[in-house]
Amino acid sequence: MWYKNFTLVAFLFCMAFLAKAQNPEIGEKEVIGYDSVLQNLGPAINTRFTEVRPVISPDGKTLYFARQFFPKNKGGQQDEQDIWYSTRSNTKEQKWSEARSMGSPVNTADPNGVCAVTPDGNSLLLINNYNPDGSMVMEGASITTRTKKGWSLPAKVNILNYYNTNKENVDYFLSNSGKILLMAIEREESVGELDLFVSFQQKFGVWTKPLNLGKQVNSGKADFAPFLAADEKTLYFASEGHKGFGKSDIFYAKRLDDTWQNWSTPVNLGPNVNTPDWEAYYTVSAAGTDAYLVSSKEGTQGSRDIFRIATKERFKPEAVILVTGKVIDKATGKPIDAKIVYVEYPSGKEIGTARTNPKDGSYTIVLPKGTKYGYRAEAEGYIAMNEEVDAIDTKAYKEESKDLELVAKEVGGKLNLKNLVFDRGKYDLLESSFTELDLLVKHMTDNPTMEIEVQGHTDNQGDAKLNVQLSQNRVNEVRKYLIAKGIDKKRIRARGYGGSRPIYSNAKEETRKMNRRVDFVILKK
Repeated sequence: MWYKNFTLVAFLFCMAFLAKAQNPEIGEKEVIGYDSVLQNLGPAINTRFTEVRPVISPDGKTLYFARQFFPKNKGGQQDEQDIWYSTRSNTKEQKWSEARSMGSPVNTADPNGVCAVTPDGNSLLLINNYNPDGSMVMEGASITTRTKKGWSLPAKVNILNYYNTNKENVDYFLSNSGKILLMAIEREESVGELDLFVSFQQKFGVWTKPLNLGKQVNSGKADFAPFLAADEKTLYFASEGHKGFGKSDIFYAKRLDDTWQNWSTPVNLGPNVNTPDWEAYYTVSAAGTDAYLVSSKEGTQGSRDIFRIATKERFKPEAVILVTGKVIDKATGKPIDAKIVYVEYPSGKEIGTARTNPKDGSYTIVLPKGTKYGYRAEAEGYIAMNEEVDAIDTKAYKEESKDLELVAKEVGGKLNLKNLVFDRGKYDLLESSFTELDLLVKHMTDNPTMEIEVQGHTDNQGDAKLNVQLSQNRVNEVRKYLIAKGIDKKRIRARGYGGSRPIYSNAKEETRKMNRRVDFVILKK
């Protein structure tokens, strides 16, 4: 909970034997195991003052946290807490950079705190709301975004029918997709005191009325500090009502369907994490290998410090794919400030969005296992089609890198319809191609004077004349689809080139298959 009195923060003790003696009902089969060794993150992060509420970025390279009553806080040593951060170059090294203050406008003389960071690292969910004059409204949540000049003035998160009758305590968490907002608040429909609720992003940035997660998760007392793992199914939270070792313990539950009402039975994280005292707040990267906690055990000069603890393989969240890269102008190679959109195949349903870093065009998205995805960059004056990632059979966390090249909306601009699928030797459009073609329809609808040529290509295998005919039949089908979707036939030419224009060697199938493609070229803007 973001307590008004920020000294009431989780701390850990290594007293497993005492905890089990006090709570014999919690058996070995009911707890999640962790390595028992807490690793202090060291003097770059921890001081003799109190460090609390760690939030790790999904790529595991940036750690945000709060420092309490620190002399270098915005309001000096009387400032209850400011946001600080530290970075590391890669996740294999445990060496963190010297922590730095977030500075203005995020830090003020009032209490400031980070609740979540998006995978791209370009947006932070914060407690409270900010006024243009630098003063704060001590309720609700806000979001700040990275700009070329620094962080923006945090903007209010607008939640329909939002209220919290508990004026002292509140928590928030934003999912990696940016579409799901968890919160710990107290309302008329609460099961106990603070309950966990969920809200979903709608058009124009408005969020739905908070929905209670139900009695499986919420107890008769306070349930708070929600953390939704990168798989967007695994929930970690703190509870004073579920059976535990102390006043407040950390628990784990799995979302079983899309109603957000059906959850597995919450499981206590066990005596290596929970003690007879008060524990809360738990954060893991997309890889799910490490957790970051607050503990007073061997803290600097007796203060509370931030520690790392490794999770056991069995209890990691489900696998995800972390995709990184840069968005660049295909002609100039310069970075582009763009929006990243990723959709589910074959439905085309938008799953999430991200932003590129405004300085270097870099992006990061996290894709949970179990489906195929298409993703693309969108920027004013440019056009792009989807890249594809197949996460259906993903078994373990992995990382992929892919730069996204955008083509300016200029005559001669060419793009490949990468996710257009035909059966071998046939020209009937398959349903899995419709999402890609619908995106092309959107481009042409948004640009009503644009005219294009759809170009079909094959490899060099078989009869050359038959290949020309096959490629012509395929682009004819594409043209028919666009016309059926309302695009004027005068705006679309279709031409099959057979195997006459290879872009890769035909010597091996590995490269030969890249020559079997459909492109479109802009003839008129």
